[in-house]
Amino acid sequence: MIARDLVATRSGAARILLVTAAVFLGGELGVDLSRLSGNVAALWIANAIPLGIVLLRPRSETLGYIAAAAIGNLVMNLANGDGIPVAVALAGCNAGEVLVATALLRVLDGTQILTSLRATLIFLAAAVAASTALTAAVGAGLVSTRLGASYWDVWRAWWMGDAVGMLIVTPAVVAIGQVREMKRPSVAESAEILLILSALVTASAIGFRDPTTYSLFNRSVLLTILPLEIWAIVRFGVAGATAGNATMCLSALASMYLGIFPDIDSSGLRADLEAAQLLMVTNAAMTLVLAALLSERGRLLARLRSAIEAMHEGFTLTDETGRLVLVNKQIRKIYPGLADAFVPGARMEDLVRAGIAKGVFDLNGRSPEEWLAWRMNSMDAQTGGTEIRLADGRCLLLSERREISAKRWRYARTLRA
Repeated sequence: MIARDLVATRSGAARILLVTAAVFLGGELGVDLSRLSGNVAALWIANAIPLGIVLLRPRSETLGYIAAAAIGNLVMNLANGDGIPVAVALAGCNAGEVLVATALLRVLDGTQILTSLRATLIFLAAAVAASTALTAAVGAGLVSTRLGASYWDVWRAWWMGDAVGMLIVTPAVVAIGQVREMKRPSVAESAEILLILSALVTASAIGFRDPTTYSLFNRSVLLTILPLEIWAIVRFGVAGATAGNATMCLSALASMYLGIFPDIDSSGLRADLEAAQLLMVTNAAMTLVLAALLSERGRLLARLRSAIEAMHEGFTLTDETGRLVLVNKQIRKIYPGLADAFVPGARMEDLVRAGIAKGVFDLNGRSPEEWLAWRMNSMDAQTGGTEIRLADGRCLLLSERREISAKRWRYARTLRA
């Protein structure tokens, strides 16, 4: 028992030290980028990393990671020449952002950011927008005088840098922490995601190359980014969304910093970079919402299929063309001679014809065509208690309903022997 507690304590301490180091390195990256572009922070990931870890780990460890955010930021500020009062104030500001974002997400039940649409929307509003805006409000007061820029210009630039980092990095950290729960991709899937990410690298590098002009060519290339990310989401879900967003953001920033920024006097805040940041935030937010929506829809469909499979009655669901959409295993037990024919996409009329040809139904003295016409008419009539006799003597009671929407209808049938 003591040994197990000791191992747990050491593991927890090691994680906190790793987060502290990650915060320090993330802060250094943000400072270096800001010096190149003349902005407060083109991309600030030092707060996004601990927030992602907090969302993955138990609540009992939260204060440890917030302390890691404070210490990592403090050491980074001191290493970059800030005086102790300013370094402490900036570190408290950044750690406060993590604390506020965590509190809001937990109070509003928005911690499941990759699997719930509601939680994702809360994350966008509470963490990406609100907590970063509060940090920017405090931080802008501390550094606007040093930059010789207006308070609101610094606040806006600070806010955008934090928002980009929070939106791109926090979901990526959560996704990496959930890798064990994800299905390992096949060789073909791995090749596909590499193709998508390579196309995103190319499109982002070209599209964001010159944010001072955004020529017609740049804008045309930028239009290809969202379809590529949607492709990644449809094929790979939230993993595709987080990988696509990170690829888009990093490629765009690399293109700008390696391209135009070194050739321009960067003494002051850059409105052109803010335009690029806004585009990245908008694109990433839309794709994250879409990924959460599809993830939630997939889980609901899985639960629906599970419930249908658990039914004691046979169940089929057809679309407006009369083709099977869903079918449960019980229906195959009711019609053992047609078990292989009950597959999604099969037409109900073809199934009935096959049953007649195999002698499954008792036609009650009617010709096959007469019985087929009667059966199809009974489907259209939506009767609540149609009886069908089988050749083996069993009697089936059918309940058929048609759901009508604006442009289509579906049949739902239950059969009880």
